[in-house]
Amino acid sequence: AEGGIVSIATGRTVAALKPITDLYNGFGPSVVSNGSMIYDTSKRQVLYEITLEKSEYNCIKSALSASGSVGIEIHSGENVYTVNETKETIDHQEYEKMTPKPFDFGMLETIKANKILYLFEDTNEQAIVKRAVLNEAKASDFCDTLVILYGKDRRYLEQMPKGISKAQTLLKLAEMTNVKRENLFAIGDGYNDIEMLSLAAISACPSGAPDEVKKYADQGILLNKRVLKLGSVDEVF
Repeated sequence: AEGGIVSIATGRTVAALKPITDLYNGFGPSVVSNGSMIYDTSKRQVLYEITLEKSEYNCIKSALSASGSVGIEIHSGENVYTVNETKETIDHQEYEKMTPKPFDFGMLETIKANKILYLFEDTNEQAIVKRAVLNEAKASDFCDTLVILYGKDRRYLEQMPKGISKAQTLLKLAEMTNVKRENLFAIGDGYNDIEMLSLAAISACPSGAPDEVKKYADQGILLNKRVLKLGSVDEVF
């Protein structure tokens, strides 16, 4: 009502946004794929993008050499490509309502990857593959991810362009939309949200977030489905 913009800042790629955007059709331009893209969900338009260097695709072959059973997905804009299909990739794509595109290795010359996702059956496989790709990578950052799908812990390794983050891309989004830093309000629940919570003028996190994340919520503000008072404004979450 006051002219604010509600934007998503997520590790999910464009291909996995639909379950979120279906809940609310009023999202503004959003930070996706851990900061490698700013995407206008209403116009389905890329406003800003950083992609992996083609030389970094060598990590895929290193991962497969280390473990032939590792699941591998390439996320490129609205598209997801399954490089190596496993039960983990099938469950992930079903849960996120993503339909993979046909893939062959010759396509690596033309695909622009925002993120490469490695999916594992167990922690031992994750450790083996992680060592292999870290030895190969020159211009990538990696992030370990633990999520719960269908009641089961899933362990992923995300490969992204070096130096990106939700926080830095959020500042880029604020610049593009003429929002001053003192008017940034960020809500986050994970370790990869800490930098974003730190730079926002007002920050908050859910009551179930890790304690290390909670301490970055301004004045101990915690969202727990009660009335949250910010100055003279009462909002029910």
